[in-house]
Amino acid sequence: MKSALLVAMCIGLAGCDMGLSNQRADKQGETVIGQVKARSEDAVCRSNLSQVRAAIAAAKTDGSETNPTSLSELRLPESMLKDPIGDEPYLYDSATGTVKCPHPGHAKY
Repeated sequence: MKSALLVAMCIGLAGCDMGLSNQRADKQGETVIGQVKARSEDAVCRSNLSQVRAAIAAAKTDGSETNPTSLSELRLPESMLKDPIGDEPYLYDSATGTVKCPHPGHAKY
């Protein structure tokens, strides 16, 4: 009974279907719980990227208007500089100041 209730809650909260059709580019989440976990890690990745981008913008306000040469210059926690699902380090282009995630399905973040 408890497991049925948990599955029903996951389906209602996460929008998962009982067919477990996995449409993710990274193929994470073979179960309802796995899909919910993958979606939560997607949110962590979006949050990390947002904070890294804010730190890059803040670093440019020192008057030099130049981008940091690497993400390590931002002095953020190491866990914030990589994707939480695949552990891939974020890709940073110091010429443009852009940062993106190389994990499959995260290109739009």
